[in-house]
Amino acid sequence: MTDQLHPACSIGPGYTFCAPSPAKGFFLAVHPQRPQADDARFIQDLFRRRSLTPTPASTSFSHPAIPQGARLYRVDAFLPKIVRERTGTTVDLVGPNCYATALTASGKTGFADRYVDKAEFRYFIARDYEAVVANAPERLGDIVVYDGHGGADAGEHAAALLIGGLVFHKGGFSRSFPYEIVPITGALTAMDAAYVPPREDRFFPKPKPKPRAPQRIDRHRLRSNPTTRMTTATARDRTLFLPLMRSYEKRLQRVCSLTWSHFSDARLDLLSMENIGHLLRAFEKRLKEKDIGDDLLKLDPTIAETYLRLKSLSYQYDAMIAAYCPIKETRRTEALEALYRTHYVRFDRHFDREIAAHLKACGVHGYLHRAVRDRVVDRIKTYDPVRFAASDGAKGIPFYRILSEEIERVTGSPAQGIVVE
Repeated sequence: MTDQLHPACSIGPGYTFCAPSPAKGFFLAVHPQRPQADDARFIQDLFRRRSLTPTPASTSFSHPAIPQGARLYRVDAFLPKIVRERTGTTVDLVGPNCYATALTASGKTGFADRYVDKAEFRYFIARDYEAVVANAPERLGDIVVYDGHGGADAGEHAAALLIGGLVFHKGGFSRSFPYEIVPITGALTAMDAAYVPPREDRFFPKPKPKPRAPQRIDRHRLRSNPTTRMTTATARDRTLFLPLMRSYEKRLQRVCSLTWSHFSDARLDLLSMENIGHLLRAFEKRLKEKDIGDDLLKLDPTIAETYLRLKSLSYQYDAMIAAYCPIKETRRTEALEALYRTHYVRFDRHFDREIAAHLKACGVHGYLHRAVRDRVVDRIKTYDPVRFAASDGAKGIPFYRILSEEIERVTGSPAQGIVVE
């Protein structure tokens, strides 16, 4: 088989690495000047995979960058699973972004199919990675972070280093961004090329990319020996924040894994999303450092990671709403009224579980749950959803205050530890 020169091809000292597509495979050509007897160790060292033994490619593969007489090996197994399976593809899911892709390709688990917020990415970089000096040899799996590439919300971009100056990345959380292998200096250009304007903007000519400021490219390497640090957590963290965040996280994880055709029926009530926002803000106020990232590193990792996952999933859910259930500006008032009447609060099993999670976290005995729940429902039913639609969601039901007051009425004691907005 013969291929044209592909951008995902690089020449290193004594080798050529080619990644045309997952269907055709990933190839490494060892140049003829290298001794053939050292091929196995050379490839193992190059990919840092001593447990694997390379085998010669069973099919012919020619490429202009491969010198005549080179020995060809198929190296799919030497690459991370996400690289093997997703290069050149897109996923029918709003959420997986550059940070999730870089962490996964670097060797971390639990990020591949969801959005990763900047705060969560920075937490793991600070905790589990170490900075790599500029002239250090490249290593498969290093995370490459790009700064200074402009854009109001662009912030940083991240990719995972392969070999020969190539990186594996995904330009953003939109479905229009593919998983790609590109030169390390071409990741931002590739991201621009894959960008699709949202909604009605897509019908206008695509603006020409603005010249980018000089890039600063940093590398971070997963620590072989994780740093041991002293961490703490309060009783309120363990008995109130953690169980509530876990409860909401579990529900968001299920909904955020759905594609557009199944999303609308499973979306959360708007009241639940307001409650999640209040819970996140209450936890952030509990943190003492000016930079909450520093405080998270001092916190019990289970609690810190749960908070960060919930924050990331909340952002992903909002992005899915915008992509799957957009509201046209020409009929915004009518659409919001219909949305709030249907989705503001439904007194179903999800509502009952949400109430139960809060009551359990507040230490209310199980035999009193029904009494509190019924009083809370009666009070919520006095609110007109259209009133909140008119405020575009700014004036929501004071769920935490109502819950706190009804706990005190039923139990005869002030609610302990309840989160009040």
